[in-house]
Amino acid sequence: MGLYICSRNKRDRLTAGRLYEGSIAYYGRTPYLYCTDDSGKQRIYPEAYFVRAGVSFAGKAQTQTQTR
Repeated sequence: MGLYICSRNKRDRLTAGRLYEGSIAYYGRTPYLYCTDDSGKQRIYPEAYFVRAGVSFAGKAQTQTQTR
């Protein structure tokens, strides 16, 4: 379990900038975050929706931009 900051809004489920406690789960080679969302349900979301607390958004955004 760790703290992750959401980087995207997903209506009625996730709020950008909010901390979520969760853990990374892998399905095949793809990482997902398993957490309790705003609706109170435990779900999995793509790892790209989150930044581990303490890692800057700018660094993560720059990495994603360079890979596309």
